[in-house]
Amino acid sequence: MLNHAGGVIDDLIIYFLRDDWFRVVVNASTADKDLAWMEKVRLDGDFKVTVKPRRDLAMIAVQGPNARAKFWQVRPRRKRN
Repeated sequence: MLNHAGGVIDDLIIYFLRDDWFRVVVNASTADKDLAWMEKVRLDGDFKVTVKPRRDLAMIAVQGPNARAKFWQVRPRRKRN
């Protein structure tokens, strides 16, 4: 997410779900700041969009060369019938 000068505000993930629906995942520790910025841009630009925070959803990013192995240590695979 960039400011008006092209400087980085924060990283985020955007999912395109439909032409009129996107899911934006912001950093949990900066969510309030990021949402405030989006709301300011929306109002300043008179954009016809809705920003609806979803505090009931979450994402965990496990990263690094051993991420899969570490993940499966705490979440074993289920046996298929």
